[in-house]
Parts: sequence; C-alpha cells; structure tokens
Amino acid sequence: MNLRSGIARPYCSLIFVCFVVLAGLTCARSEDQADFRGSTVTILYEGDERVVGWHGRFVMFLPLVSYNENLELEGRLAERWEHSPDYRQWTLHLRTDVKWHDGVSFTAHDVKFSMELHEYYYPPALFEGITVLDDSTVTIRYTRPSDALDWWAVIHPEHLLEDLDYEEYWDWEFWQHPVGNGPYRYVRHVPNTMIELEANPNYYRGKPRIERVVLKFGGSEPLPELLSGNVDVITYVNRADILQLKADPRFRIYNHLYTVDWLDVVFWNHRDQLFREPDVRRALTLAINRRELRQVLNLPADLPTFDVLFTARQYRAGKLPEPVPYDPAAAKRLLQEAGWNDEDGDGVRERAGKQFRFEMIVRAGDELEHAAVYVQSQLRLVGIDMKVQVLYVSV
Repeated sequence: MNLRSGIARPYCSLIFVCFVVLAGLTCARSEDQADFRGSTVTILYEGDERVVGWHGRFVMFLPLVSYNENLELEGRLAERWEHSPDYRQWTLHLRTDVKWHDGVSFTAHDVKFSMELHEYYYPPALFEGITVLDDSTVTIRYTRPSDALDWWAVIHPEHLLEDLDYEEYWDWEFWQHPVGNGPYRYVRHVPNTMIELEANPNYYRGKPRIERVVLKFGGSEPLPELLSGNVDVITYVNRADILQLKADPRFRIYNHLYTVDWLDVVFWNHRDQLFREPDVRRALTLAINRRELRQVLNLPADLPTFDVLFTARQYRAGKLPEPVPYDPAAAKRLLQEAGWNDEDGDGVRERAGKQFRFEMIVRAGDELEHAAVYVQSQLRLVGIDMKVQVLYVSV
C-alpha cells in the first residue's frame, strides 16, 4: 500500500512483510511424519511444465549458496568464497563431489555457462566477465560492487545445453526432461499432469529420506486439492484459510523466512503539507496497532514489523531496531503539540482551518484493502479522517 507518492522518512509505517520461497506459506499433511522412507510426496506445482522457473527447480538443481534454518548463507555448490575490498571481484571455490544426474561431474565451466545464460535473459548485465581458473574455481568481475552469492539462481549443465539456441530458451525440451544435480532426479513426465522424481542416491549430502516426489501441475484451487487428499503439499495458501488449516490436525503450516522479497508499506507523501512534519508522521505510526493488524490478516505472530530501510544482510542478522510501538495516547499528544486539534467536536482534527483528511491509494485485492480499512479505523480513533481509494491495475 502506498499513500499517493514519496518516501517515508524518518517514520515509514510498515504494515506487514511477505516472505517467500514461493509465496510465503506452505501447508502439508502431518500424518506419518516420523518416517518418510519409501514414501511418495505429491506437491501441487503452480508453475508450468517447463521446470525452469518457480521453485520446482530447487528440487532438481542446486544454487551456489542457500539459507539454513538460522537464515545464514551456507555453501551448496560453492564451498567457500572471497571478494576484493571493493566487492567487484569474487572468487568462488566449488565442490568437487557433485555429479549431474547423468553421471557427468559438475565443474566451474557449468557455473560460467549458467551465469552468462542468466545475464543473457535477465539484463542489465552486471559483470564484466567470469573466468574459469580450474575445474573448481571461478573468478567473477562486476561493473560495480555486487554480491556474487546468488541463492535464487540455480546452475545448469553446460554439456547438455551449450549447443542449444538461446533464442528458444523457453521452449527447450530439456525443461520437461531435466537433468540436474540436486536431491531428486527426473523419472517421467505425463503431459499436462505431472513430473515424477526419485531420490538421488548420489546426492552429495546423502540420499533424501523421501523416496519419490511428484510435481502435480495446477494450482488454481490449491486448498480443495489439499483437503481432498489429492496432494500432500501446497505451496501457497490464502491468509483467510490459515485459521481453518491450523484447526485441522491433519495439516501443518510452515512460514518460510528466507528473504524479504515483497514489502507492504504505507508511504506518507512528503509533498503534502499534512505529512511534512516528522512528529506528525510518527503520530500516524503510533496510532496503528500493527500487532493486531497481523492477526486481522491471519499473518504469523512472529512476522517482523519495522520502520527503517535495511539491507537483506541486516535483516538476516537480526540487526533491526525495535519498531515504533502502538501508543494512541502518544499519537494524540504529538498531534496536539503540532497544532492539530478537534476544535468543533466533529471527530476530525483541524489546524489553521484545514481538517486532517486525506485519501489512501491501495491496489485492489482483498488483503491490501482489508489492511487499508483497518488503518482507516485506527486513525479515526485519534481524530484523522482517511478515505480508501482502490486502484484497479490490469496485468
């Protein structure tokens, strides 16, 4: 959500954060969780049959690094790394015990090929070049300070893809019959139905306990698929359905806190006279009970709220300052000290003949609109009249 335009400093009222590996929340049936050996898990896969994007690729392919349960980066294909003082040159030392599912050894040449392929399809190009020093070492040079530790992009096999036409990338048959280097390997593909995978016995971290994984194509109605038993896992659930699932002992809900990909924020427009004063903006934040708002939106109770700009590294290290607390009494006091008072008793504060009224522009969508309506009710309690204007954006 944002309020007209502008950047909210020093007090930006963050309402909530969405964390993704897919879309934030995963539900799975909880029965028989003690021993998965020999089992098959069916996942409702929201991507299409080309397992090139979305999160199905992580089942078959490995990235250079990934996050552990403590939200710390740890090596996958990269064992260790170092960078120049200006962060423009990185040297990655790669594992030597990883093989592709066809038995060919993974090497630094695969990293070079994949990174150049990524840059071809996802401009702008950031690196000046990548050099293979030997089969297990690469050096990457960037045009500006950068972070080479990409957990989102996976590495693909050069020996199978190097001769294919880049212009036909999205139509490569390889995506429907992938050869990866990750924990699961391709078994078969039923068009418009599913891809079946089996545990990779040569996976460098050991063979996975779950024997088979089925990626079932679909996703338009994930909850009915889960409730009917057609799938064991769905990778997205509407917040309105979380309470229903929490009350059902068959299911567990997992909140993935790997990185901050999307933020839902209220921006106070500094070009508007109403929001130019820091104490007024602070009062607006103090007036909103963001803990209760998380409950209204069925968000996890431990989801962070914050009021400052930060880097992903600061977030993962837990080095964020405490958010502005909910304190409507302090909000009223700050507004009064700034000269905003309800002189005529109509419930809306005014100053110099101007009432504290404004519109909040919010993108159409149940969650955002519900959040805006909640903020509207909170501000009304401290004498501020906020109208909600819904913006419909065609995609």
